[in-house]
Amino acid sequence: MADQEHDNQAGQPHRPDADVPVEETPMEVEPVRRAASAQFNVSSDVGSAAALREAMDPANRSLADALQMSFRVLQFVIVVLLVLFFFSGFKTVGATQSGVATVWGRIVDKTGLAPGLQMNWPPPIGEFVLFESDGRTVQDQGVFLPISLALEGLERSLQSANNRDELLPGEDGSFLTASGELAHVHVQAKYRIESPVHFLKTIPDAMAGKVVQVAIQRAVVHVGASHELQELMDDFSNEEIQEMVADSAQSVLDGFDSGIKITSVSLLNEVIPPLFIKKISGDYSQAKQTAESRKEMARKNAQDMLITAAGESYADLKALMTSYEDAWSQDSSDADDRLASINAFFDSDQIAGDAARTISTANRFKSLVDQTLGREARRFAGLLPSYRRHPELVIAEKWLEAYGTVMNRPDAEIMYVPEGLGSMGIDISGLESVRDIRRRADLEARERSNAILSGTASDYMLRADEIKLGQAQRQLKIDKDSGSVSGMRKELVEDQNK
Repeated sequence: MADQEHDNQAGQPHRPDADVPVEETPMEVEPVRRAASAQFNVSSDVGSAAALREAMDPANRSLADALQMSFRVLQFVIVVLLVLFFFSGFKTVGATQSGVATVWGRIVDKTGLAPGLQMNWPPPIGEFVLFESDGRTVQDQGVFLPISLALEGLERSLQSANNRDELLPGEDGSFLTASGELAHVHVQAKYRIESPVHFLKTIPDAMAGKVVQVAIQRAVVHVGASHELQELMDDFSNEEIQEMVADSAQSVLDGFDSGIKITSVSLLNEVIPPLFIKKISGDYSQAKQTAESRKEMARKNAQDMLITAAGESYADLKALMTSYEDAWSQDSSDADDRLASINAFFDSDQIAGDAARTISTANRFKSLVDQTLGREARRFAGLLPSYRRHPELVIAEKWLEAYGTVMNRPDAEIMYVPEGLGSMGIDISGLESVRDIRRRADLEARERSNAILSGTASDYMLRADEIKLGQAQRQLKIDKDSGSVSGMRKELVEDQNK
């Protein structure tokens, strides 16, 4: 039907449609190269630009919407990037960190950054330069140690040391002391960055450890050159040597305003001579310590003996005796006065120990003699005038007293024999009760004799203000009124008295 209408129209002259404009020159159409993805139907024989634009409006609107969406996404991304760019100027400084903030490469904070959140211009305008400020450690790299000590340790290297060992330059390290002796030491230092601005202006962060290491090595050389080896080993403690090394190294770092502060120096290996000398010096040190301990023990024993002999005031007695000996050897006129001072000291309350015990025993024996033989001597001295007037009467009286004393003894046995028997032998065992009495009397006599010669525990307390018993080292005093003993060991004395 469409074909028929087309034929009818072809037989009639063409009249343009009043609503559709007609181009004077038809639009050239390229030949079809591939199947069209979209087909546009135009009612006129020749397409017009307006109709084509009207057909393309939905595609244009879709493209415009897509471009608008893309632009909005781009705007959002730009805003996000701007926010991120702005926040890139914030930085968190750790508790052990420090550093500075820069703007166009110039340091703007002269005191350094404190721990916490810090703000600066975003890069590349601003920048943070951070580094670890605390807890930095560096060693001297063992430049003062022999290679064997650095590899094997002190104990093993001492065991293998001998008198043929050599220190090879370039391999074995050492330092020279003021006495011209070689010595070894191993040092470690801890430091921190005290002034970040000065530190960054003078030293790269990567070179800080090397700079401190050189300062420590230089300090060891200076300290060694200022003291003899014997001083460093015996006179100075490790803490004093560490302090000297730290002060010397700090002066080097302060000399070029490094901003570094050495917090501590430790000796990983203390100052020692070459290994073989150290090895044989151990025997010497041991012998020296043994001699010192024996000397100390001898002094203690001597002091204990003096205290045992004369109490804690032995020094005063020794001074008096030395003074008397000097006066006697020089035939001085005051020798007797000095001897009297010694006797007065023995009679005073300051004397104690064996001397007090001996004096007490002598006084006890003197008192015993005075009570026995002295009393008899005084009694016979009183009888002397009567004896001179009536000697027979006095003799008879004393004979009867002696006879009565002998016969009144509890162990006396009386035996009666007839007169005129001449000589005779008697084998008598005696009564058992009498023998018991004699044994008890003999034991009591021996005890009295021993008590006189050796004294008792109470002798130590006579004429002494302080007496030491056992290990308590406390004073024992006798109350003058009650006679009781007071002190830490009172119970012991009371038990002895019981």
